[in-house]
Amino acid sequence: MGTSTSTIVFTDIVGSTAMRARLGEEPADRLFRALERAQAEVVGANAGRVVKTGGDGVMAAFDSATDAVRACVAIQQRMCRDFPDVRLRVGAAAGDVGWEDDDCFGMPVVAAARLQARADGGQILVAALVRLLAGERAGVTFTSVGALTLAGIPEPVDAYAIEWAPLDPGTSGHGTLVVPLPAAMQVAPSFGFVGREDENAALDEAATEARSGARRTVLVRGEAGAGKTRLAFEFARRRHADGAVVLLGSCDAELGMPYQPWVDVLGQLVRAMPGEAAAELAGQL
Repeated sequence: MGTSTSTIVFTDIVGSTAMRARLGEEPADRLFRALERAQAEVVGANAGRVVKTGGDGVMAAFDSATDAVRACVAIQQRMCRDFPDVRLRVGAAAGDVGWEDDDCFGMPVVAAARLQARADGGQILVAALVRLLAGERAGVTFTSVGALTLAGIPEPVDAYAIEWAPLDPGTSGHGTLVVPLPAAMQVAPSFGFVGREDENAALDEAATEARSGARRTVLVRGEAGAGKTRLAFEFARRRHADGAVVLLGSCDAELGMPYQPWVDVLGQLVRAMPGEAAAELAGQL
């Protein structure tokens, strides 16, 4: 069994049992699977990994407390944007954990689970060490909620709530437009993504300029196997977690149709649009 210093995050759907009773088994299963996929996307986009799922929440691990804090906020924002009727509570703690068979154990795991259980719907509670490790780098405001007595932990835990605000929804002119992350990008690789600082900085700069209204196109080139797709997918997952619309088009080894990448991306966009908005877009093409 190995040991590492990690930040552990637990999430939980408030009122999941009542929700299942109200929706029925199959609709509830579909909703909870969609919730798990959405949370896994955010975790992967913030350099974390999902350790396990519990049907109504996830347990995730991060090498960086800053990444963990950003993921906690992004998860709440994603739930608020894509699943407005669902309330999620989140807890996080940091420290040394033991690893065995892709599962981890230790007091930070217990503390994160207990903090999640104490959180209100829509709230993020983190242990003091998470705040100390993330510091100002996470770009969030920590508010002390005092020392909490948590089951199974002998000493009270100094805890902080992380303030967050909903994302501004993307709109099509006919209401909120929510475009799912393309399936090929939904599951991040199990091994970490390191390096490529200059390339990531260039992509992030282009994204910032695009959000300001500029039009930007970035071309990525390199030898086969150099990691072009991984670089692009990691960037896309980060932007989607921030609320951007991400579309994916590709060419088959043997050309299947003319303009295939554009057919792919426009198809994804149209499928996400309300009917009248899709008809309007089709009339402009």
